[in-house]
Amino acid sequence: MNTNKIVAALAVLLAVGSASAQTKTNYAPGNVVYIAGSTALGSVSIPALSNAAVAAGYTLVASDTTNSGGVINPSKIGLWTKVDRTVSGTTATIKTNAISLHLIGSEGGIAVAASKAALGDFLPPNATGKVNGDTTGAGGQGYTPSSSCTVKANATIAFSDCDQAVGRFNTARTAPVKCVALTKVADLAVINFAFVAGTNFPANNISDRVAQALLTRGHVPLSMFTGSVGDSTKGVFITGRDIDSGTRVLTTVETGVGALANLQQYVFDKNATNLGISRAGSVNNVSYLAGNGGHFSGGDLCQAVFDSVNLGWNGAMATGSTNPYANGSYLIGYTSSPDLISKGGSAPSNKIKALSYNGVQPYAQAGTHGFQNSNSVIASGAYSMWSVGKLYKNEAFAPKGTDKTFIGALATTMANEITGKTSAQLSSTAGYLKNSDLNVTRSTEGAVIFAK
Repeated sequence: MNTNKIVAALAVLLAVGSASAQTKTNYAPGNVVYIAGSTALGSVSIPALSNAAVAAGYTLVASDTTNSGGVINPSKIGLWTKVDRTVSGTTATIKTNAISLHLIGSEGGIAVAASKAALGDFLPPNATGKVNGDTTGAGGQGYTPSSSCTVKANATIAFSDCDQAVGRFNTARTAPVKCVALTKVADLAVINFAFVAGTNFPANNISDRVAQALLTRGHVPLSMFTGSVGDSTKGVFITGRDIDSGTRVLTTVETGVGALANLQQYVFDKNATNLGISRAGSVNNVSYLAGNGGHFSGGDLCQAVFDSVNLGWNGAMATGSTNPYANGSYLIGYTSSPDLISKGGSAPSNKIKALSYNGVQPYAQAGTHGFQNSNSVIASGAYSMWSVGKLYKNEAFAPKGTDKTFIGALATTMANEITGKTSAQLSSTAGYLKNSDLNVTRSTEGAVIFAK
């Protein structure tokens, strides 16, 4: 046999085999981290997440926010990915790593991080470009998760306005779903909250006792604000947040109503220009009674108060709801300072303001819309409607193939960036404050404030 022909034939076979080997690729799951939680902390948590993701080699590929240059840091929903390719012998392995964010509220974030019974809605790893945002429910109540968020999963990192033990999704047997205790990574920053009203509201202050009555009954006569007997035939109604909200927890424990109390809250329907008691429903598989529902974001709540003024609402009610006040009514709510500032607008469209609480103005660096620009009212303990934002993790819910140490490292990196900022850096416009700048302390949200 011709040796040269044999060698040539072997060379062809080897070349074919080599070509086949070079194209053999295995695909394996990489690190996948799902992050949920507080919308009120978003203006500090999202930049910290973005910086940590980029530092780890990830790229923002999908967001609910865009500009002419493409996707930018998300408002509530975003996806960062990194593709790792390794070669072992003749096999290449491709791993797609993903960090998927969906902020749904502090209580919602704790629920999906602490209970297998509660699943969050997240973007899939192949999402790109502009994605759909969450949509407000009919008549301004509740929300429908983004249609782009097609993955049901538990979160392994959660931001929260308040301590897990204070809220609805704690580890007690009375919790609506079975929850494990989350691991606290850090106390992040002090967050300022306030009651919000229209600029046409004839009072500038609310007391904790009036707030109790409002949240418990749903409405009070205006005379409880003004002290004028002539205002007893005018009404003040309350709109509020749903049970996924940390703002709601802070407000209810601060005013003495209690985080687990059944509230009486109303929602404003801008299309019908009327007000109605919030409908019964469910969030994260937890049901609530009529009156106990509300808005899924502080921005939506502020928009509702704005709309009630802008559209000239003066007491018209939805079918099934009644107004016992004959001479006009007002709508107020409660929110975080960032949400109120962002929805406050400027003249001539400025139609909402922050109310003082127990005679003290809330703080926001901008010093507009009823806020004062000195954070000393919080640092000194004079203004008490604040909480300490927290970062939690639960590595036990890590998806298959995820390195649990990466979850902890990512959480620590974010926490270090936030806690490393000064009060001025934390609060370019809103009411954040560095923890160490507090001259007072409290054991938890709503507790008595003492000097350090």
